Amino acid sequence: MSGDAKMKRKQVIVDQNRTSTEGHFRTYTSSIAFAAHQAGHDVTVLWNKRIPLESVTAPYRMLSTFSHNEGEADVLGILPFGQGNFGYELDAALRLR
Repeated sequence: MSGDAKMKRKQVIVDQNRTSTEGHFRTYTSSIAFAAHQAGHDVTVLWNKRIPLESVTAPYRMLSTFSHNEGEADVLGILPFGQGNFGYELDAALRLR
């Protein structure tokens, strides 16, 4: 591969907290996904299952993945905050940096 060739990267963006087609989660996640797509990357966004994906258009792949957002899972006792919880593990990984 020459030094000028761009390497297409797979980017997976996880947003289990977006539960509607409006709001700051949509704006933030969609902006990042669009920028990565514009840069030539293969982008997939994993959304909460409550997002009606048939009403959303985007030039990248979108998948309905999560049944609950992080706060709901904690309140409902589905996945207590600790090992195995997305937020807990993300926090732990960021603290190692």
